Amino acid sequence: DSYKSGRPCWRRYPFTFMGATDLLSIIPVLGMINNKLSLTKIFRLVRIVAILKYSRYSDKDDLMLRVLKKNLSVIKTISIFMFLYVYISALMIYNIEPPINPSTGEETFSTFFDAVYWSVVTLTTVGYGDIYPVTLLGKIISICSMICGVGMIATVSSVVTAGIVEEINKINQSKSNVMAKVTIKGVYQMNGPKPFQRIIECSQSEVGYYTQLAGNKSKQAQWIQANFPGADTSRGFSMAFNFKYNI
Repeated sequence: DSYKSGRPCWRRYPFTFMGATDLLSIIPVLGMINNKLSLTKIFRLVRIVAILKYSRYSDKDDLMLRVLKKNLSVIKTISIFMFLYVYISALMIYNIEPPINPSTGEETFSTFFDAVYWSVVTLTTVGYGDIYPVTLLGKIISICSMICGVGMIATVSSVVTAGIVEEINKINQSKSNVMAKVTIKGVYQMNGPKPFQRIIECSQSEVGYYTQLAGNKSKQAQWIQANFPGADTSRGFSMAFNFKYNI
């Protein structure tokens, strides 16, 4: 926006996220001045965030952002449903399962956080196996969680994949329909010489027609008669073509 409006962007940049990141990443230089400031070296980790700046030069990152923005409502809906399911299943398993495994005597779901941890691990079908239900009802809840997890993760993946394929098809289609400007200048006879100039925007596939037109006098005469009714091409005419591709 600063470039478009003509305002100097250096005044606004220090107050942006990437500006603050750059500032924090140079703080470790103070450790070279005084050893007491050596703890500032921890800010070197902030430099990792600076990698995000290079995303502006990558079309792939822009493509992914466009896909996520376009399907944001679907992703939000699935995320809310996953959050609710994690909470409800964790609440159920915490109240159903005993805090101590009667077979091994080990702690199972002693805290609600353990139940949430189990719910997330089961919903994502990771299944570490460090915490697991021992009752029949708990196992049924686990089966439902795994089935729902496969469905929700597959839904998100399919939505994002379909969005990426759609964006790639749009890019390929735009490349195949590269617009070109064909400037046609000429003179025809109709109660005297009549100069004309036409600037025609056409797709790349249509350029072939005008390329053939430029080398065929009979087709040029037909084109003049079609575009300028009453033109007398038998008394002579001239046409010049200039092709400019917007690639």
